[in-house]
Amino acid sequence: MFRRSARSGMALILALAAIALGGGLALYLQARASTLARTEQAELLRERLRIAAAEAAREALWVLAADEDLAVDHLGEDWARPRET
Repeated sequence: MFRRSARSGMALILALAAIALGGGLALYLQARASTLARTEQAELLRERLRIAAAEAAREALWVLAADEDLAVDHLGEDWARPRET
């Protein structure tokens, strides 16, 4: 049989181990949530950039289609000037 002080010492060790495991689990879950949030933000940004690129290409096609004189091109035409949309 264990003495009373040995049993209370073992209980203390088990309690500290449980607290350490709980803390480690909390840190792991926090790191995982942070990683998932960063990944989600990156995917959202990538999708926004893809949509912006598609819109810019569509707008460029509209400007090119509106060119009245297809036989002559110069830098003064609407399609050759920079735009901000």
